[in-house]
Amino acid sequence: MKKQYLRLFALFLVLSIAFVAVLVLLNSTAYAQENCPNWQGNYWNNQTFSGNPTLVRTDPAIGFNWVFGSPDPSIPVDHFSARQPIYGCRWFCGANG
Repeated sequence: MKKQYLRLFALFLVLSIAFVAVLVLLNSTAYAQENCPNWQGNYWNNQTFSGNPTLVRTDPAIGFNWVFGSPDPSIPVDHFSARQPIYGCRWFCGANG
């Protein structure tokens, strides 16, 4: 009987930690979106970030869904890479600080 309570307690503890982690993640994303309004998007027409980016632009937010498309006509629909390096948003990425 004692083993069963320990298992239930361990399960509760794991679920509680996971719940808190999700809340922290959601809160940090919202903070970054509000306090870092300009995101430099770098896009490659390959999957390995090889060479210089094919497209560099300023994106107003990060929240893309390219399931059936691409970021730009100059980028293929499949097999591309995207990176948003963050400059000046120390809290989110640790840059500049």
